[in-house]
Amino acid sequence: MKKAVLFLSMIFLLNACYQDDIDDLKRKYDELKAEQERQAELLATYQTLLQALENKLTISAILNTDNGYKIVFSNGAEMEITNGHTPVITIGENGNWYIDGVDSGKKSTGQDGISPQLTIVDGYWYLDDVNTGVKAEGADGSDAPYIVSIVDMGGVIVFYMSDGTNITMEKTEILGLYVLSEGTMGNGNGQLVYYDYNATTGKYERNNEKRFQNYGDTPNDLLIYGSKMYCAITGSSLAGGLVRIINPASGETIRDISLSRESVTLQPRRLTALGSKIYVTLYSGAVAWIDTASYATDIIPLSGTYTEGICADGQTLYICNSGQGEGNTVSVVNTATFTETETITVPYNPVNILNAGNNELYLNTASVLNGPATGNPANLYVLSTASKQITHTFNLAVESIAIGRNHIYGAATNWEDYGGILKKITIANKSVSDFTTVTNKLMFAYKLSVHPVTGEVFLTQQMGQEINRFKADGTHIETLRTGQQNGATVVFVNKAK
Repeated sequence: MKKAVLFLSMIFLLNACYQDDIDDLKRKYDELKAEQERQAELLATYQTLLQALENKLTISAILNTDNGYKIVFSNGAEMEITNGHTPVITIGENGNWYIDGVDSGKKSTGQDGISPQLTIVDGYWYLDDVNTGVKAEGADGSDAPYIVSIVDMGGVIVFYMSDGTNITMEKTEILGLYVLSEGTMGNGNGQLVYYDYNATTGKYERNNEKRFQNYGDTPNDLLIYGSKMYCAITGSSLAGGLVRIINPASGETIRDISLSRESVTLQPRRLTALGSKIYVTLYSGAVAWIDTASYATDIIPLSGTYTEGICADGQTLYICNSGQGEGNTVSVVNTATFTETETITVPYNPVNILNAGNNELYLNTASVLNGPATGNPANLYVLSTASKQITHTFNLAVESIAIGRNHIYGAATNWEDYGGILKKITIANKSVSDFTTVTNKLMFAYKLSVHPVTGEVFLTQQMGQEINRFKADGTHIETLRTGQQNGATVVFVNKAK
């Protein structure tokens, strides 16, 4: 009997030891998993900062979130700061340092214009050697450096890291916007108009000194990239068109570039930028690049015709071949070799294409007036770059699309009553909603643009001169007038403070 009791006692003891080992191993597993997740977040943060620095981006906004802060960059990219409490230090209207919105009582500029010393001592922020009582650490120790505090210095944002280093990035100031109007086809009356942004009133005011009428026949697209602005002026089918390179600060032309193949001047349509090059689609069924420094060019033909919208995903271009209603392909172009590697079959008359991330492109077709799909209405689709297939159809008759931070916007005119529709599509779940209730501002709805800093939506007017400006929530702000009809696009002029 004693042997049996001893044997059972040993079993219980062994089971208890095994359970302790299991619990210890589970604890270590959970700690390792948590550390891996934290390291993954840090890696994503570093990657975002690195890309922002490489692309010379500025910071548009710092927004509060439930778990920390969201940094919005000048191209609309966002970075979440969620590793514990990360104080944001700013300069208030009274000139004092504010820590998480609380006045520290310390002036941000000392006597004789000398800024006070801002340091971290024993894990706390010190201003002029005085402890503010605010911890600088965002999380407890780790091997990899992480962001411990964010300091808004007025003109720059400084990210202080746990290893004592810091990263400085410039802030964004809204200056104004350009509106490119097509004018009327065949009349050569395309127009470029500049509007100054009045920070006091929050409104845009037309600058008539930067109002140019010499933008030829049907200018179609406008793009600011780096220190220059590029305009695709389609021109006529006989004379061809050109790409105009412009100084966005003054509006003055730097040079005009004609793109020719086999002694024929081609018609530029749409623009995108990647690396050191501007890529231009050409209505003949071709794509060209222009070197932003040397202005050297190259052109390759594509499998389709009447080439329209273009976007980049990584080092690959995706290009719509509308065929004026008879085309149903998207060309895939490798920018490293500058060759068309394949075509993807899509619904007829593809005209615009946008990169929404996560291997998804948003593609819209225009209504089809001729060819095998005559009568098909405009529509919106999702095209997967992984499967090379259409993965979602919205059954939404939009003729123009634009992309914001988390949404796609689509617009079109209802030709029965000349009213317009303006829809908002949430990228994450593909849900569709009306963007605004101010429907009287949608008449002859034409082209869309989204401000990368504010998220505001701008809608131009077909056969009219109005540009309606909406808040990101759909509230109408103001109506601008260009002086010429058929607004092709709106681009935004911002700079680092």
